[in-house]
Amino acid sequence: MRGEAGDALAAGDPVRALPLFAQWLAVAPEDAHALEGREDALSLLLERVTPALRNGDLAGAARWLALARRYDPGHVQLPDRQSAYAQALALQVRQAEGSLRRGRIEEAAGRFLALRAVDPSDPVIVEGARRTASALAAQARRLAADFRFEAAGHALEQARQLAPDAPGVVEAARDLERARAAGARSHPPARSTRASGLALREALDGFAEALDRGDWIEPPGTSAYDRLRAAQTIAPQDPAVRKAAVLMQRAAVSCVEDNLRDNRLHSAQDCLDAWRALAPSDTALAGAGQRLAQRWLAVGEERLRAGELDAAAHALASAHALDPGGAGVVGFAARLRQVRAGMP
Repeated sequence: MRGEAGDALAAGDPVRALPLFAQWLAVAPEDAHALEGREDALSLLLERVTPALRNGDLAGAARWLALARRYDPGHVQLPDRQSAYAQALALQVRQAEGSLRRGRIEEAAGRFLALRAVDPSDPVIVEGARRTASALAAQARRLAADFRFEAAGHALEQARQLAPDAPGVVEAARDLERARAAGARSHPPARSTRASGLALREALDGFAEALDRGDWIEPPGTSAYDRLRAAQTIAPQDPAVRKAAVLMQRAAVSCVEDNLRDNRLHSAQDCLDAWRALAPSDTALAGAGQRLAQRWLAVGEERLRAGELDAAAHALASAHALDPGGAGVVGFAARLRQVRAGMP
C-alpha cells in the first residue's frame, strides 16, 4: 500500500496518494517514509490552490483546501493558502454585490449561483443570493403584469434556483399564474368581433365591481387589476379602457398611501407593483418606493435588535429591491452581515 502511495505521488497525483498514505499510517503511524510522503503529497496538493485562484476557479481551490485540512488541519502551508482563498472569495462577493447594486440582476444571479456552489453556508453569500432572488422576483412580477410570460418565467426560475424562500418569490409565482389566467381569458381562439366586444364589456364590468368591493389587487383573477389587464389586452385604445386605467392608477396610488399609513407593507408593495405596471414613467413612483423601502428598513432594525435574523434579512431584501442605493440600505446590510458572521 505504501508502494502504491509512492507511485501515485511520483505520478503527480496527490489526490490518489493521500488516502493510501492515510491507510498505511493507520497501521504504521511511525513510518517515517510514509509521513514524509504524506507531507510531500499535501504540499503538491496545496500548490494547486494558487493557480486555481489566479484562474478564478474558487471551487477547485476550495476542494484542494478541504482535502488538505482533512489529512492535516495543521499543515504549515494552510494558513497562507486559506487567506488567499478568503481574499479571492471576498472579491467575487463584492463583484456580485456590485452587479446587483447597478441593476444587472441576471449578471448578479450568475455570480451568486457560482458562489453558492463554492460555499453554500457563507452568510454573506446566502444573503446576497436572497436579495438577488427578490430582485428577480420583482422583475418577474413586472413582466407578468405586461403579459410577457416567457421572460417572467425565466426570471422566476432564476429566483427559485438562488433562493426559493426569498421574499417575493412565492408572490411572483402567484402573479405569473394570475396573469396567465387573465391572458387566457382575453385570448380565446378565433374570437369574433361581437365576442370580443362582449368579453371587453365583461372585463370592464368586472373591473367596476371589483373597484366597488375594494378588491384592487386581490383575489387573483377577479381583482380590479386583473380585470383591467384583460380589458387592455382586448382593446388597449378603447376610451372606456383608458378611462378605467386612469381610475385604476388613482386607486393604486391611494392603496399605497393607505397601506403605508396603516403599516401594511406587503399590501403597499402589491399596490406599488400595480401602479408601476400601469404607469411606469410616473415621477411619483420613485418617492413612494423610497418611503416604502425606509419602512422596511425600520422593520429590519426592529427584527435585528430582537435577534430575528431571517426576518431582518427579509426586510432588507424588500428594501433593497425597492431602493438599492437608498439611505441606510448598505449600512444595514453590513450590520446584518457582521451579526451573522459572528454567529457560532
